[in-house]
Amino acid sequence: MSSDTRNINRRTVGNRVILAIDVISTAIGLYGLYEISLIELPAPLRGAGKWQFLTNLSLLFSILTFSVGIISHLTRSEAIFQLKNFLHVISFVAEAVVTSVYWPLRLFFLHYLVNDGNIRIKLTVDLAIHFMPFVSLAIDFFFFMPNFTIKTRSAFLLFISLTSAYWFWLNSIIDLERGGIFPYAFLNIGNNLTRLIIFWVIGFSAFLQFLLMRFLYNSFVGVSAIKQKIQ
Repeated sequence: MSSDTRNINRRTVGNRVILAIDVISTAIGLYGLYEISLIELPAPLRGAGKWQFLTNLSLLFSILTFSVGIISHLTRSEAIFQLKNFLHVISFVAEAVVTSVYWPLRLFFLHYLVNDGNIRIKLTVDLAIHFMPFVSLAIDFFFFMPNFTIKTRSAFLLFISLTSAYWFWLNSIIDLERGGIFPYAFLNIGNNLTRLIIFWVIGFSAFLQFLLMRFLYNSFVGVSAIKQKIQ
């Protein structure tokens, strides 16, 4: 069997290796969700709850993607596999944004990230929610999946729409008049226009992440796997 044939066979539904990775990733993700549910937020953040954080939302979506992947590989259902691959586009790019924004701020500019310096997250939890999802999704994408098949324009509209939805979600749950604040310190600067521009930049960066991942796939995985498209 040629290397190209093995490459394509590895990217089909029912692969036991990625099934095991999905199971482990789901367990780690659920552990992370449980641990962050125990963290008491400071008063200005408490009113909006835990789902104001993009990290938590993207982690939940990643767990959904892993879970759908488990079902698709256990049942060998092409339809569910296609659904998983569509969900993967969103969760992978969201986790890429979270990882690329979080870790530089976490390591070098913590004051731009957290509003309360007394909030501490255990390293195991930090890795479970800010590192594991991206790594697991990257392994799935580059070793066990066909390339993204969503069109460039559709991807751009998708990520701008999701960013806008997050913007409206935050504005609906955060009561600034009663002392509420945005979940990330860099959003508590300037006015609404400044924050809106920041959100647009985040949305555009998500689109750039999508283009980068697709380019890397085309460059390093090869044409043989790309030809296996999801209808």
